[in-house]
Amino acid sequence: MDTKDGNSPYIKPPIGFPFLGKLYDRIYFSDNGLVQFQSVAENEQYLLPATLATGFPTDMNVSLLAVFWDDADLTLGDGCLFYKEYHESDMSDMYSHDVFNRTAIGVSKFEGQKGKPAFTPSWILKITWDHVMAVSYQKINLSETNTFQCILTTDGVQSFAILQYGEMRWGPGQREHHDALIGYMEGKSIHKEPTTPPENIFGTGGRYRPQQVKGPLGKLGQFVYDLSGPHGLEADSGLMCHAWAMKEPDPASWTDGLPSCHCTRNQALEDLSFLQDTTEQASHLKILRGQRWGGAGGHTFRSVLANKYGSGKRCVYDPEGPLLAGYSERYFSRQSIQKHIAMVYGSLHFITFDGTKYSFKALGEFVIMRLSSNTGSNIFTLQGQTEKLHTHTKGSINFPVVVRMAAFHQGIGKIEWRCAEKGEGLRLFIDNAEMFVTVGNSYTHMMHR
Repeated sequence: MDTKDGNSPYIKPPIGFPFLGKLYDRIYFSDNGLVQFQSVAENEQYLLPATLATGFPTDMNVSLLAVFWDDADLTLGDGCLFYKEYHESDMSDMYSHDVFNRTAIGVSKFEGQKGKPAFTPSWILKITWDHVMAVSYQKINLSETNTFQCILTTDGVQSFAILQYGEMRWGPGQREHHDALIGYMEGKSIHKEPTTPPENIFGTGGRYRPQQVKGPLGKLGQFVYDLSGPHGLEADSGLMCHAWAMKEPDPASWTDGLPSCHCTRNQALEDLSFLQDTTEQASHLKILRGQRWGGAGGHTFRSVLANKYGSGKRCVYDPEGPLLAGYSERYFSRQSIQKHIAMVYGSLHFITFDGTKYSFKALGEFVIMRLSSNTGSNIFTLQGQTEKLHTHTKGSINFPVVVRMAAFHQGIGKIEWRCAEKGEGLRLFIDNAEMFVTVGNSYTHMMHR
């Protein structure tokens, strides 16, 4: 760049950039030592030449990193602004490999001071302001230049900035204000590097001499910021989802055993291993799903049970019947992955869908599970009947067991399992009509509507 008050093109990290609890899609920076973060929903680049005496513009909805924010002019002298991106795929290049190593070492040392594990960068942006001159209104002193650098890096979950200051020679010049700023801002979260004492502007270690200030790693002129922001439930849900996805294994490792989507909606309706999603969708969710498969009017079916990895299948059909799209999915939530599997086994031991384990010894008829729509209407119910264990040799034993179960699905019907009255065996009823089955065989499409 070779301008006075200009911004760079948009830089788009392929994995996004977490900044103080939010995930941003793109970055741009100016000749005035300021870096800004934006989402794709924002269309305007703000040009902010110089700071206010009060510091960051708290009346603006902007996300800023002030590397050394003050009014510069690249049309004077030999000042230049350079930048370069580094990706994991560049590691075969010797220079890129060195940049990754030095960045990883610096951030890991910073994190190690807080007892945190080593950091491995996935993406780096290096910006260098080289021999930049200040705006001059009268006399021009070509020796008064600033050289400083910002290294932004992320692994997709954590993000950091390393600020490094070389020769910082700006003097008072003919400018009326001297309000240079180093720090960052996101909403109400603001950090400004202090000056000691506050009136120290051009003296040793003053506001315009950051190269003489020792940073957290014990080096003069080097500051390190953790820009990741809050973690856990305080973090932005989009960033949490992104962090979860970054830690997930390759989909090929968790799609094993998932069924294929049927070609038509009628076939999906007949397959009891799929359930139509009839829940009401919020307007924004309809828009997002419409963008995903090309229309908001699709009928969605999901596999009833997940595989052993907690994965399932989602199939979307045109109302007229044809398959629109099919997806293998693992589901993100603020607490954990939805496992989709519950169990009843032994002498009435239960594992619920959220993984809670407990024992239940009561006798009688009970509702084991009920699934309701958003309007409260019943969609699916599973009931069970428990009795004392009965054997031919010992009679009744004081151990409760499940002797009967019935499942009812609205719009499909009821299926019931009963222990045989004599000997071992299982009786099966569909809509109260007994179906004769044998061990070792599978039966499908026995219910029709």
